[in-house]
Amino acid sequence: MIPRQSRKISFYEEYVEYVQTIPVEFHKWMLIINYMLVLVIFVIFTGF
Repeated sequence: MIPRQSRKISFYEEYVEYVQTIPVEFHKWMLIINYMLVLVIFVIFTGF
């Protein structure tokens, strides 16, 4: 049997708790990598 949780944890709350454990420097790198990927995909789909 799976034990029932006393309250349902939403995905957003879980995400916020997880994000608070990540150092701030890592956030900057994630944003830079994300923007690069978006730019590359945009350029490929627009046909240069």
